[in-house]
Order: sequence, then structure tokens, then C-alpha cells
Amino acid sequence: VDFPTTVDLTKTFVHKPGITYSYFKDAAGADEINNYRALKYGGTYYVKATSGQGCSDLAKVNVVIHPPPPYTIVAPNAFTPNNDGINDRFPVVFDGLATLKTVKIYDRYGRLVYNSTARTTYWDGTYKGHNMPTGVYYWVLDGYDDYNQVEITKAGSITLLR
Repeated sequence: VDFPTTVDLTKTFVHKPGITYSYFKDAAGADEINNYRALKYGGTYYVKATSGQGCSDLAKVNVVIHPPPPYTIVAPNAFTPNNDGINDRFPVVFDGLATLKTVKIYDRYGRLVYNSTARTTYWDGTYKGHNMPTGVYYWVLDGYDDYNQVEITKAGSITLLR
């Protein structure tokens, strides 16, 4: 299957009456799977079948879940906030299976001039209602890769032209 579709281990074999099934992450049958009805990641899992007489057998199940395409972060290197309708805002476009935490923009002195937590809010070249001067600014994006479960940090520079 393709992520975010999950796999239900109970659907990977034909159940037999009088048999109890348990689901594990390891071949020793020691590390039980909590949510075996909705596996998010591919790998090798194990199903233990136990009869009413106490006989058991452990079978390997290979689950393949194709990961999503990697997230992308794209930002221009210049913008012209002169209200002509072209490049008036600085967008950091953040797509894919990831969560945006913040986009921050700093001037050359390290002063924070913009801060947003929304994917669709873009800097207009102002700070506290005043136009910022032509120059180089620095942006930092912090986020979270929801598939790989790791923090994301990306940074770059942007030239503001008036």
C-alpha cells in the first residue's frame, strides 16, 4: 500500500476457529504490537497462532508500505514589495507530509522582523507597519517531518528590493 494507508495484520491471513492470534514486532514473540490493526510503517512482523491446547506457531508477515514523496521547501532569493502585484510577498512554500512550526525572518542585525506559523501567510516587507529598507534578510523555517518523525530546520537569505 501507499502511505498514509495503513495495514491491518488481522487481514493478512485466514483465521481458523478455536485459534487465538497475537501480533509481534520480533521473531521471539516478546515485543507485542499495540496497534496491529493500523500499521503505518512497512517491515517484518510476526503473528503467533495458539490453539486451545496451548500449541503455538509463529509466522512471519512482510508488510510493504511505500513512503510518501519527500516534503519540499522552496523560497525565492529576492522579492519586490512595491504593490505592483508581482513578487510583493515573500513566500516560503512548504509542501508534503510535514508540519510547519514557524517561519522567522531576521534583518542583518539579527532582529526578528517577521514570525508566522501559517503555511499561507507571507512576509510583505514590513515590520510593525513600516517598510523595511532594501537589503538582505535571513529566514529560518522550523517544522516536523511527520513520516520520518524528525525535526526540520532550513534557512536561507532573501534580498528585499524596493
